Amino acid sequence: SNLQGVLTIGASDESADTILPFLLNRVSSVYPKLALDVRVKRNAYMAEMLESQEVDLMVTTHRPSTFKALNLRTSPTHWYCAAEYVLQKGEPIPLVLLDDPSPFRDMVLATLNKADIPWRLAYVASTLPAVRAAVKAGLGVTARPVEMMSPDLRVLSGVDGLPPLP
Repeated sequence: SNLQGVLTIGASDESADTILPFLLNRVSSVYPKLALDVRVKRNAYMAEMLESQEVDLMVTTHRPSTFKALNLRTSPTHWYCAAEYVLQKGEPIPLVLLDDPSPFRDMVLATLNKADIPWRLAYVASTLPAVRAAVKAGLGVTARPVEMMSPDLRVLSGVDGLPPLP
């Protein structure tokens, strides 16, 4: 295609290491003359960036209700902890979460509260890499899409006393 110019893409930090690489590859293959300007921020700021026309489109892990959206992919969400981490039975679940606003934080707290499972905030981060680092360091448990999985993490489930995630 001969389409030229700049396409400014807003990407949530969650999408930056999941769907974004595939999307960038496809766009640059189909439109090789198009320059791509990618701005990665937290999910909470994506709609604001689109509304202010700071970006032409956004790639996010949660569908904003005020915009027309196309679902590119659905990823299951799992509970994660460090590979060697031992969840203490009978103790509140130590959570590693992003600070507010965070759709994953809201989902985790709602899921645990609905199941009447006690929890405590063990670590609150302002970035996703900080959440990953804290979980890998064994500070607690988090819930993220399947793409977060790595050899130094393990998935927790009902046998560990955690409820299924939506």
